[in-house]
Amino acid sequence: MNGRLHTSEGITLAQKALELMSTHDIAPTPQHYSVWIAYASDSIPELCEALQKQIDRGGPIDEEFCDELYARFFTFRRIQDAVLDTGGAMSRELGAVVKTLEAA
Repeated sequence: MNGRLHTSEGITLAQKALELMSTHDIAPTPQHYSVWIAYASDSIPELCEALQKQIDRGGPIDEEFCDELYARFFTFRRIQDAVLDTGGAMSRELGAVVKTLEAA
């Protein structure tokens, strides 16, 4: 999916997402809908794989699991963590460079 849907395609995917949510008794919140529309449209392969694995192994497909998927694939926190990790690594590298220069 390229993010550009015709009206009928979008409606079909929305209906599929809502049907899946209903099947698993998931409340239709915006966060849960984000997870299920991504699954229905196969737009985030890693999310689809995680959800399909849970389905295949008979694991719980509940609101808690959907919340975990939302946090993992949609929240700004994920981006913040990546930035902080990168910043920390850069800081350590710069510290090592400074020590090397001071020792020279």
